[in-house]
Amino acid sequence: MKSFLVVLCACGLMWLGSCTPETDIQSGVPPEGLIDQQTMVDILIDIHLAEARANQLNIPPDSAAWYYRYQQEQILQDYGLDSARFRESYNYYLQNVPLIDEIYGALVDSLSAREARNQAVQRVPSLDSIRNAK
Repeated sequence: MKSFLVVLCACGLMWLGSCTPETDIQSGVPPEGLIDQQTMVDILIDIHLAEARANQLNIPPDSAAWYYRYQQEQILQDYGLDSARFRESYNYYLQNVPLIDEIYGALVDSLSAREARNQAVQRVPSLDSIRNAK
């Protein structure tokens, strides 16, 4: 699971840091309107899941990339954010290794818990299968 997230981090979020103008991020001063860590975790979970869905679609890569970017925009809108504020907050956390470690640690824990719940649900036999076994 962790290697999967590393791939997601390396591929899916590269656009976030590529075009950011220099600000106070390098000085360690939090940007105005910094997204709190828990909200950042929630947003990144949604973004990583959207990327996974886009990668699973049986469509050409350029269409999958368009779908993924569209989903990112929708996710940010759902949180009442624009891409500039998200990018600035994300880049701030990237410059603060202990903070980004906490964020991605919480993200991995959350995704692992979701995966465990999904596997547990899949292992529970349905009432129909129990009735048919009799």
